Amino acid sequence: MAGHGAFLLATLISVLSLAAGEEAYLTSLQGWAYYEVRASGTMTSSNIKGTCEAAGYVMPCPHEPTCQFTPSTCTNTGLQGGGCGSAPMDDISQFLCGDNPTRCPAIEGLFTCLKTYRGEAIGVQPITRPGSWLHGTDYSNQYALCAKVLNSAKCFQLSVEPKPHLASEGECTTRGGALAGVKTVAEQEFLTGEIRLGTDVSHWIGLKNGPEQFLYTDLSTMSSQLRWMPGKPENLCALLDKNGNYDLNADFCTEQYNYVCESDVVTCKQNVCLNGGNCTSCFNESYAYCECAPGFVGDRCDISYGRADPGPYRCESFSCPFGWSCQDVGQLSFTCGAHA
Repeated sequence: MAGHGAFLLATLISVLSLAAGEEAYLTSLQGWAYYEVRASGTMTSSNIKGTCEAAGYVMPCPHEPTCQFTPSTCTNTGLQGGGCGSAPMDDISQFLCGDNPTRCPAIEGLFTCLKTYRGEAIGVQPITRPGSWLHGTDYSNQYALCAKVLNSAKCFQLSVEPKPHLASEGECTTRGGALAGVKTVAEQEFLTGEIRLGTDVSHWIGLKNGPEQFLYTDLSTMSSQLRWMPGKPENLCALLDKNGNYDLNADFCTEQYNYVCESDVVTCKQNVCLNGGNCTSCFNESYAYCECAPGFVGDRCDISYGRADPGPYRCESFSCPFGWSCQDVGQLSFTCGAHA
Protein backbone atom coordinates (compact mmCIF):
# COMPACT_ATOMS: atom_id res chain seq x y z
CA MET A 1 0.00 0.00 0.00
CA ALA A 2 3.00 2.26 -0.24
CA GLY A 3 2.64 5.34 -2.38
CA HIS A 4 4.10 8.77 -2.76
CA GLY A 5 1.02 10.73 -1.87
CA ALA A 6 1.63 13.78 0.14
CA PHE A 7 0.56 16.84 1.85
CA LEU A 8 2.97 19.58 3.00
CA LEU A 9 6.38 20.47 4.37
CA ALA A 10 7.51 23.84 5.65
CA THR A 11 9.75 25.71 8.03
CA LEU A 12 8.06 28.90 9.12
CA ILE A 13 8.94 29.76 12.68
CA SER A 14 6.79 31.93 14.91
CA VAL A 15 7.71 33.02 18.39
CA LEU A 16 4.85 35.45 18.78
CA SER A 17 3.27 36.04 22.14
CA LEU A 18 -0.20 34.59 21.80
CA ALA A 19 -3.33 35.05 23.83
CA ALA A 20 -5.31 31.98 24.91
CA GLY A 21 -6.63 30.12 21.89
CA GLU A 22 -4.43 32.00 19.43
CA GLU A 23 -2.12 29.93 17.29
CA ALA A 24 1.04 30.07 15.21
CA TYR A 25 2.25 27.76 12.47
CA LEU A 26 5.41 25.78 13.25
CA THR A 27 6.14 23.37 10.41
CA SER A 28 4.74 20.49 8.36
CA LEU A 29 5.97 16.92 8.25
CA GLN A 30 4.69 13.81 6.48
CA GLY A 31 1.33 15.24 5.57
CA TRP A 32 0.60 16.99 8.86
CA ALA A 33 0.90 20.67 9.77
CA TYR A 34 1.97 21.46 13.33
CA TYR A 35 0.88 24.50 15.30
CA GLU A 36 1.44 25.97 18.71
CA VAL A 37 -1.81 27.05 20.33
CA ARG A 38 -1.87 29.07 23.54
CA ALA A 39 -3.59 27.09 26.29
CA SER A 40 -5.35 28.39 29.37
CA GLY A 41 -4.66 26.59 32.61
CA THR A 42 -2.34 23.82 33.72
CA MET A 43 -0.54 22.03 30.90
CA THR A 44 -2.05 18.61 31.43
CA SER A 45 -2.60 16.14 28.62
CA SER A 46 -6.36 16.69 28.77
CA ASN A 47 -5.89 20.47 28.57
CA ILE A 48 -3.54 20.13 25.60
CA LYS A 49 -6.06 17.89 23.85
CA GLY A 50 -8.94 20.26 24.62
CA THR A 51 -6.94 23.25 23.43
CA CYS A 52 -6.11 21.53 20.14
CA GLU A 53 -9.67 20.37 19.54
CA ALA A 54 -11.10 23.81 20.31
CA ALA A 55 -8.86 25.19 17.55
CA GLY A 56 -9.98 22.49 15.12
CA TYR A 57 -6.84 20.35 15.44
CA VAL A 58 -5.81 17.08 17.06
CA MET A 59 -3.26 16.32 19.75
CA PRO A 60 -0.43 14.41 18.01
CA CYS A 61 1.18 11.39 19.59
CA PRO A 62 4.83 11.93 20.60
CA HIS A 63 5.89 8.47 19.41
CA GLU A 64 4.53 5.38 17.65
CA PRO A 65 1.21 4.11 19.07
CA THR A 66 3.01 0.94 20.21
CA CYS A 67 5.30 2.91 22.54
CA GLN A 68 4.29 2.44 26.18
CA PHE A 69 4.80 6.16 26.83
CA THR A 70 2.27 7.21 24.18
CA PRO A 71 -1.12 8.14 25.69
CA SER A 72 -4.16 6.44 24.22
CA THR A 73 -5.94 9.78 23.73
CA CYS A 74 -3.58 11.20 21.08
CA THR A 75 -3.66 10.90 17.28
CA ASN A 76 -0.85 9.14 15.44
CA THR A 77 0.62 11.62 12.94
CA GLY A 78 3.87 9.78 12.36
CA LEU A 79 6.04 11.61 14.88
CA GLN A 80 8.85 9.44 16.23
CA GLY A 81 10.69 11.73 18.61
CA GLY A 82 14.09 10.38 19.49
CA GLY A 83 12.65 6.87 19.86
CA CYS A 84 10.13 5.40 22.28
CA GLY A 85 10.24 7.45 25.49
CA SER A 86 13.08 9.66 24.25
CA ALA A 87 13.06 13.31 23.14
CA PRO A 88 9.41 13.91 22.20
CA MET A 89 9.02 16.67 19.56
CA ASP A 90 12.53 15.90 18.27
CA ASP A 91 11.19 15.54 14.70
CA ILE A 92 9.97 19.12 14.85
CA SER A 93 12.96 20.65 16.64
CA GLN A 94 15.44 18.96 14.32
CA PHE A 95 13.63 20.38 11.32
CA LEU A 96 13.30 23.88 12.76
CA CYS A 97 16.61 24.19 14.59
CA GLY A 98 18.70 21.10 13.88
CA ASP A 99 18.89 20.43 17.60
CA ASN A 100 17.26 18.71 20.57
CA PRO A 101 13.84 20.14 21.63
CA THR A 102 15.33 21.48 24.85
CA ARG A 103 17.70 23.64 22.78
CA CYS A 104 15.42 24.82 19.98
CA PRO A 105 14.27 28.43 20.62
CA ALA A 106 11.56 28.13 17.96
CA ILE A 107 9.47 25.94 20.31
CA GLU A 108 9.85 27.96 23.51
CA GLY A 109 7.06 27.01 25.92
CA LEU A 110 5.73 24.16 23.79
CA PHE A 111 4.13 21.17 25.55
CA THR A 112 3.05 17.77 24.27
CA CYS A 113 1.52 14.63 25.71
CA LEU A 114 3.81 11.92 27.10
CA LYS A 115 3.38 9.44 29.91
CA THR A 116 5.84 10.22 32.71
CA TYR A 117 5.95 9.49 36.42
CA ARG A 118 4.11 12.79 37.01
CA GLY A 119 1.38 12.75 34.43
CA GLU A 120 0.94 12.75 30.69
CA ALA A 121 2.43 16.04 29.47
CA ILE A 122 5.91 17.44 29.06
CA GLY A 123 7.39 20.58 27.54
CA VAL A 124 10.43 22.75 26.95
CA GLN A 125 11.61 26.31 27.42
CA PRO A 126 14.87 26.38 25.42
CA ILE A 127 15.30 30.12 25.87
CA THR A 128 14.64 30.48 29.59
CA ARG A 129 15.55 26.94 30.69
CA PRO A 130 17.79 25.41 28.01
CA GLY A 131 18.49 21.71 28.31
CA SER A 132 15.57 21.00 30.65
CA TRP A 133 12.39 18.93 30.28
CA LEU A 134 9.44 20.44 32.11
CA HIS A 135 6.47 18.62 33.63
CA GLY A 136 3.14 19.99 32.49
CA THR A 137 1.68 19.89 36.00
CA ASP A 138 4.16 22.60 37.01
CA TYR A 139 3.28 25.06 34.23
CA SER A 140 0.24 26.98 33.05
CA ASN A 141 -0.81 29.03 30.04
CA GLN A 142 1.89 27.66 27.75
CA TYR A 143 1.61 26.41 24.17
CA ALA A 144 -0.03 23.14 23.17
CA LEU A 145 1.46 21.18 20.27
CA CYS A 146 -1.39 20.56 17.83
CA ALA A 147 -1.69 19.14 14.33
CA LYS A 148 -4.01 18.87 11.36
CA VAL A 149 -3.93 16.91 8.12
CA LEU A 150 -2.75 19.09 5.27
CA ASN A 151 -4.79 19.10 2.10
CA SER A 152 -6.21 15.64 2.59
CA ALA A 153 -8.35 16.21 -0.50
CA LYS A 154 -5.44 15.64 -2.88
CA CYS A 155 -2.04 14.04 -3.24
CA PHE A 156 1.08 14.80 -5.27
CA GLN A 157 3.46 12.86 -7.46
CA LEU A 158 6.91 13.95 -8.61
CA SER A 159 8.23 13.04 -12.04
CA VAL A 160 11.55 11.33 -12.60
CA GLU A 161 12.22 12.81 -16.04
CA PRO A 162 12.09 16.35 -17.48
CA LYS A 163 9.59 17.47 -20.14
CA PRO A 164 8.37 20.75 -21.65
CA HIS A 165 5.46 22.31 -19.79
CA LEU A 166 2.76 21.23 -22.26
CA ALA A 167 4.03 17.64 -22.31
CA SER A 168 4.12 17.69 -18.50
CA GLU A 169 0.46 18.70 -18.44
CA GLY A 170 -0.37 15.81 -20.76
CA GLU A 171 1.54 13.29 -18.69
CA CYS A 172 -0.22 14.34 -15.49
CA THR A 173 -3.58 14.00 -17.25
CA THR A 174 -2.64 10.51 -18.45
CA ARG A 175 -1.88 9.52 -14.87
CA GLY A 176 -5.33 10.63 -13.76
CA GLY A 177 -4.35 14.00 -12.35
CA ALA A 178 -3.23 17.46 -13.41
CA LEU A 179 -0.13 19.60 -13.22
CA ALA A 180 -0.05 20.79 -9.60
CA GLY A 181 -1.56 24.22 -8.99
CA VAL A 182 0.45 24.97 -5.80
CA LYS A 183 -1.89 27.66 -4.50
CA THR A 184 -0.62 28.03 -0.93
CA VAL A 185 2.72 28.66 0.75
CA ALA A 186 2.23 25.47 2.72
CA GLU A 187 1.96 23.43 -0.48
CA GLN A 188 5.03 25.13 -1.87
CA GLU A 189 7.04 24.38 1.25
CA PHE A 190 5.88 20.78 1.40
CA LEU A 191 6.84 20.16 -2.21
CA THR A 192 10.18 21.85 -1.60
CA GLY A 193 10.97 19.31 1.08
CA GLU A 194 9.75 16.37 -1.00
CA ILE A 195 11.80 17.44 -4.02
CA ARG A 196 14.93 17.86 -1.91
CA LEU A 197 14.49 14.34 -0.59
CA GLY A 198 14.11 13.06 -4.16
CA THR A 199 15.67 14.37 -7.36
CA ASP A 200 16.51 17.83 -5.93
CA VAL A 201 15.96 19.57 -9.29
CA SER A 202 13.60 22.27 -10.54
CA HIS A 203 9.97 21.26 -11.23
CA TRP A 204 7.23 22.71 -13.41
CA ILE A 205 3.92 23.51 -11.71
CA GLY A 206 0.51 24.28 -13.22
CA LEU A 207 0.92 28.05 -13.55
CA LYS A 208 1.60 30.08 -16.70
CA ASN A 209 0.89 33.45 -18.27
CA GLY A 210 -0.68 34.40 -21.59
CA PRO A 211 -1.20 37.36 -23.98
CA GLU A 212 -3.92 38.79 -21.74
CA GLN A 213 -1.29 39.50 -19.13
CA PHE A 214 0.29 42.30 -21.18
CA LEU A 215 -0.48 45.81 -19.89
CA TYR A 216 0.15 49.26 -21.28
CA THR A 217 2.17 51.71 -19.23
CA ASP A 218 -1.12 53.25 -18.04
CA LEU A 219 -2.05 49.74 -16.76
CA SER A 220 -4.86 49.26 -19.29
CA THR A 221 -5.17 45.86 -21.01
CA MET A 222 -4.32 45.28 -24.64
CA SER A 223 -7.00 44.78 -27.26
CA SER A 224 -7.71 41.20 -28.28
CA GLN A 225 -7.89 42.41 -31.90
CA LEU A 226 -4.21 43.27 -32.09
CA ARG A 227 -2.17 40.74 -34.04
CA TRP A 228 0.92 38.89 -32.83
CA MET A 229 3.56 37.33 -35.02
CA PRO A 230 3.13 33.55 -35.39
CA GLY A 231 4.24 31.75 -32.24
CA LYS A 232 4.40 34.99 -30.26
CA PRO A 233 4.35 35.93 -27.50
CA GLU A 234 6.16 33.00 -26.02
CA ASN A 235 4.36 32.03 -22.86
CA LEU A 236 6.23 31.82 -19.59
CA CYS A 237 5.52 28.96 -17.22
CA ALA A 238 6.19 28.77 -13.49
CA LEU A 239 8.53 26.37 -11.77
CA LEU A 240 9.88 25.64 -8.32
CA ASP A 241 13.47 26.67 -8.98
CA LYS A 242 16.26 24.74 -7.28
CA ASN A 243 18.63 27.69 -7.80
CA GLY A 244 16.29 29.94 -5.85
CA ASN A 245 15.70 27.68 -2.85
CA TYR A 246 12.57 26.44 -4.67
CA ASP A 247 10.93 29.84 -4.74
CA LEU A 248 8.86 30.44 -7.86
CA ASN A 249 10.58 31.35 -11.10
CA ALA A 250 9.40 31.58 -14.70
CA ASP A 251 10.96 30.23 -17.87
CA PHE A 252 9.91 29.63 -21.45
CA CYS A 253 7.36 26.82 -21.48
CA THR A 254 9.38 24.97 -24.13
CA GLU A 255 12.23 24.38 -21.69
CA GLN A 256 12.42 20.97 -20.04
CA TYR A 257 12.08 20.46 -16.31
CA ASN A 258 10.76 17.77 -14.02
CA TYR A 259 7.16 18.37 -12.95
CA VAL A 260 4.66 17.88 -10.12
CA CYS A 261 1.30 16.20 -10.69
CA GLU A 262 -1.65 16.40 -8.31
CA SER A 263 -4.76 14.28 -7.98
CA ASP A 264 -7.96 14.39 -5.97
CA VAL A 265 -8.25 11.84 -3.19
CA VAL A 266 -11.31 9.61 -3.56
CA THR A 267 -12.78 6.57 -1.84
CA CYS A 268 -11.35 3.31 -3.15
CA LYS A 269 -13.62 1.29 -5.41
CA GLN A 270 -12.73 -1.73 -3.30
CA ASN A 271 -11.80 -1.33 0.35
CA VAL A 272 -8.61 -3.35 0.80
CA CYS A 273 -8.08 -2.11 4.36
CA LEU A 274 -8.65 -4.62 7.15
CA ASN A 275 -10.13 -4.38 10.64
CA GLY A 276 -12.47 -1.49 9.92
CA GLY A 277 -9.93 0.69 8.13
CA ASN A 278 -11.00 3.19 5.45
CA CYS A 279 -9.38 3.14 2.01
CA THR A 280 -8.75 6.23 -0.14
CA SER A 281 -6.82 6.50 -3.39
CA CYS A 282 -5.57 8.92 -6.03
CA PHE A 283 -4.17 8.91 -9.58
CA ASN A 284 -6.74 6.38 -10.82
CA GLU A 285 -6.07 4.15 -7.82
CA SER A 286 -2.37 3.88 -8.61
CA TYR A 287 -1.86 4.87 -4.98
CA ALA A 288 -4.05 3.77 -2.10
CA TYR A 289 -3.93 4.52 1.62
CA CYS A 290 -5.52 3.01 4.69
CA GLU A 291 -6.76 5.08 7.63
CA CYS A 292 -6.75 2.52 10.41
CA ALA A 293 -9.25 2.16 13.22
CA PRO A 294 -7.90 2.64 16.77
CA GLY A 295 -5.77 -0.30 17.84
CA PHE A 296 -4.47 -1.15 14.38
CA VAL A 297 -1.50 -0.07 12.29
CA GLY A 298 0.22 -1.24 9.11
CA ASP A 299 -0.21 -0.55 5.41
CA ARG A 300 -3.47 -2.52 5.43
CA CYS A 301 -4.33 -2.06 9.12
CA ASP A 302 -3.33 -5.69 9.60
CA ILE A 303 -1.27 -5.23 12.76
CA SER A 304 -2.99 -5.09 16.14
CA TYR A 305 -1.13 -3.36 18.92
CA GLY A 306 -1.58 -3.46 22.66
CA ARG A 307 1.77 -2.09 23.74
CA ALA A 308 2.89 -5.73 24.07
CA ASP A 309 5.98 -5.18 21.96
CA PRO A 310 7.10 -1.62 22.61
CA GLY A 311 10.31 -0.21 21.24
CA PRO A 312 13.40 0.19 23.39
CA TYR A 313 13.26 2.75 26.18
CA ARG A 314 16.05 5.24 26.80
CA CYS A 315 16.38 7.29 29.96
CA GLU A 316 15.66 10.99 29.79
CA SER A 317 15.83 13.76 32.35
CA PHE A 318 12.07 13.49 32.90
CA SER A 319 12.19 9.77 33.73
CA CYS A 320 12.92 10.09 37.44
CA PRO A 321 11.71 12.44 40.23
CA PHE A 322 13.75 14.76 42.46
CA GLY A 323 16.62 14.98 39.97
CA TRP A 324 17.56 11.35 40.58
CA SER A 325 19.67 9.58 38.00
CA CYS A 326 18.12 7.16 35.53
CA GLN A 327 19.72 3.89 34.50
CA ASP A 328 18.45 1.67 31.67
CA VAL A 329 17.65 -1.92 32.61
CA GLY A 330 17.37 -3.90 29.41
CA GLN A 331 15.21 -2.42 26.67
CA LEU A 332 11.91 -2.01 28.48
CA SER A 333 12.60 -0.67 31.95
CA PHE A 334 14.80 1.59 34.04
CA THR A 335 15.71 2.31 37.65
CA CYS A 336 15.97 5.62 39.47
CA GLY A 337 18.53 6.41 42.11
CA ALA A 338 19.59 9.39 44.21
CA HIS A 339 22.95 10.95 43.48
CA ALA A 340 25.64 9.96 45.95
